[in-house]
Amino acid sequence: MSTLGIFNTSNFAPTQMTPSFASVIHENYPNGTAPLLGISSRIPKAGSPVTAIKHSWYMKNFFLPNCTVSVQVAPSAGQGTLTTIDVTEADSIIEGMVLMVESTYEQLLVQGVSGNKVTVRRQAGSTPGRAIAAGTKLYAIGTAFEESSLRPLPIGQSYSSADNITQIFRNSWAVSGTAAAIALQVGQSQVATSLKEAAMLHARDIEMSMIFGEKYEGTLKGQPLRKMSGIKSFIETYAPQNVMQAPKYLTYDALEEMTAPMFNIVTDNMNSNDRLLFTDNHGMAALSKLGRSLGTRDYTGGETQFGMKFNSFQTSHGTFQVMTHPLFNTLPMKGMMMFLDLSSMELKHLQGRDTDYKEFNPNANSSSGIAQDNGIDAKGGTYTSEVTLEVHAPSANAIIYGVCEIGCSPCVPVTNDSGSITVDKPCPQQVEPNSTVTVTVKGKAGATVQVATPTALQSVTLDASGVGTFNYNVGDMPNYYFAIVADPSSQTVYQPALAAVCVKQGCEPKPQTEQEC
Repeated sequence: MSTLGIFNTSNFAPTQMTPSFASVIHENYPNGTAPLLGISSRIPKAGSPVTAIKHSWYMKNFFLPNCTVSVQVAPSAGQGTLTTIDVTEADSIIEGMVLMVESTYEQLLVQGVSGNKVTVRRQAGSTPGRAIAAGTKLYAIGTAFEESSLRPLPIGQSYSSADNITQIFRNSWAVSGTAAAIALQVGQSQVATSLKEAAMLHARDIEMSMIFGEKYEGTLKGQPLRKMSGIKSFIETYAPQNVMQAPKYLTYDALEEMTAPMFNIVTDNMNSNDRLLFTDNHGMAALSKLGRSLGTRDYTGGETQFGMKFNSFQTSHGTFQVMTHPLFNTLPMKGMMMFLDLSSMELKHLQGRDTDYKEFNPNANSSSGIAQDNGIDAKGGTYTSEVTLEVHAPSANAIIYGVCEIGCSPCVPVTNDSGSITVDKPCPQQVEPNSTVTVTVKGKAGATVQVATPTALQSVTLDASGVGTFNYNVGDMPNYYFAIVADPSSQTVYQPALAAVCVKQGCEPKPQTEQEC
């Protein structure tokens, strides 16, 4: 009787046996209840098992050196003029750096930094030196040094720490002596069936915790009890801007804009533009409709190297391998989409605690007379795993809630008519939870425009000047989106056609309520 992995030889041929629990699940149930666990078996394991119940690691924070002007700057007095600019957070700015003004594109050559005062040489290029308003960002676009220059000050990439704890998973099966005897007489293998079911339950439990787990430490029956953080918790904690509520009618433009930030982080240079997308039946139906409206070039069926069947959905930023996750259909969060960069995470087991299978009373009802007896008139077994999840780049992953219906985009012919949608407090500015924001639509005078909000479709009639507004009460989700539902009869192109509101988040993630599609 093998104890390698989780299945014994009564279930599979010796050639099918593998030391990895995830691999066994993947090979035999590729589209079963635990696809992520199966896929994880194909991710190269760069590190070793964890050696403590609390596992910590460092995450490198990607950043582009920049600062924000705090006091308005007058127009340049001429090319090469030295000007001292008051900024916020000049820690990443060094002498010799070239800064570009966000609004005017003027290039500034940094000559010195003292506290939050940056002395620059104006018009270090051909762009005129206009006034720079307070609140304008200055972005670093390189460095420029003279011949025989001194060595510049170093700029270190910042790191942040993250941690998780191990969680013990256990699932058992048992068949009474009577049931086993009857099953043998009728030629059925109740033992094999029960063992397989327990294995899938074990895989399902790990899978759900990998996705939805929240860290917890306590005691039970006087013994330590731990729960690990899952992918959802990591995104909410370290990348709350990537937790979004979809508009009522999702358009291709809205989806593209909402998912663009996750491609700013690259964890695998070989597959920098590929992400995995798990969703439920509601989300899959919406994506299918959206794909059909755009053509098969954007939504096609296929199979990846993981051996699982996926659909491929393409945007200008990258490609999503889309799969319906069977467990998502059992949850109250209708239309939830989870975008994953698999190279940014790893499931790690505690040293010596990878998935183990142990049997009790393996020779019960045996005619050999060599039967173990632990006092129970039954035979069975138990699977035990102690694992934790390591996520190196939470910002490369995202969650969108409430993807249930789609709108048309683009479906308006190009004309001379143009419009836009904005909010009075747009991202990255943050509003208080449960506050009111004003949405403004501009377009053709007298037109009635449909706006998809996170909860409903809002009709807005534009006045004689082509402007219409309405108020919306946001909740406590990190992001809220408002999108124009394109109407071919209006002959108007909206740029932008999507507006976003960012909501301040507390220390604790908010529970998700059941959504209706």
